[in-house]
Amino acid sequence: MTASFDIAVIGAGAIGQTLAVDLARRGFSVSLLVERAGPHAEALRRAGQIRLSGHLGEAVAPMPPVVPDACAAAASPVILVATTVDAHRQVALDLAPVLGDEHVVLLANGYVNGSARFTAALCEGGCTARPAILELNTTPYLVCSPEPGRVHVTARKTWMELTASESGLAEEHHTLLAGLIPGIEVGDNALASSLNNQNPIAHVPSWLLNAAVARASAPVEASATRGGAFYLEEYSGEDVLRLRAAADAERIAVMRALGLGAHAIPRPEFSQRSYGPGAREAVPPRMGRTFSRRFVTEDIPFGLLPIEDLGERAGVKTPVISTMITLIGVLESCDWRSASDKG
Repeated sequence: MTASFDIAVIGAGAIGQTLAVDLARRGFSVSLLVERAGPHAEALRRAGQIRLSGHLGEAVAPMPPVVPDACAAAASPVILVATTVDAHRQVALDLAPVLGDEHVVLLANGYVNGSARFTAALCEGGCTARPAILELNTTPYLVCSPEPGRVHVTARKTWMELTASESGLAEEHHTLLAGLIPGIEVGDNALASSLNNQNPIAHVPSWLLNAAVARASAPVEASATRGGAFYLEEYSGEDVLRLRAAADAERIAVMRALGLGAHAIPRPEFSQRSYGPGAREAVPPRMGRTFSRRFVTEDIPFGLLPIEDLGERAGVKTPVISTMITLIGVLESCDWRSASDKG
């Protein structure tokens, strides 16, 4: 069935390209891809198509028009934001003058208080309308893009929570968005849902205890079959698992102190929900980076720092999480606490 409305995708990395080709092959109209990075945008235009492989099968879709200005997305009633989280504020500021009440904006990679942060940035940018801003608590796919115009999906999440900082929006738009991205369920509480995002708990310990490898991690050739974007099993020994468990215990303690204990999902259970039976490719090839910069630029300022801050407000100490923030700040020569908006 062909959709009767256009969809714009902001962010043309692995997730954005996968959304574009997956939606197109299922009959939806993807009007454009927004990509601010000039060289990457030009490489996508030269590719002329998006080739999909992996868990979702094989498919090819024409490359949608690739434009640099997020404002162009406002021509579509549904906007999927697939940028890294550190770009969300700028996307909101760009969209602020052009969004209307009728727009539905989905953050395909929400983080702690993601929809609330995005809405605040819209207000900061002078937006007078009331578009529907919603977020997912995890990305729809586990995917890497070994070269522009090529994506390989190793898993499609079988469960994601849809929430919004404004009451009732998730229920109102669930049918629409679940039609676009299968597996979406309405979450009961936006803050709790975003705090359950497991990326900071899973990624940061692996990065920290493999810092030498992580800091040297670089792209591999497009034809390579070693590397593994977000493929961390061989970097998840007993020390990493202990550190993850300790950080997860602190996260759950913070949620309980905030009165959100009933919504807390332990990391192993979250993984089981997200990757239900048949969700993963049986033998994924190893393509892309071993460690992504997102493990630092997203997971610390938009994951661990808000947990630490909420813990301080609730009177809960988070020594493990706080130490990880400090140590990576030293390695990266960055004072994360002063540099980041904790939301």
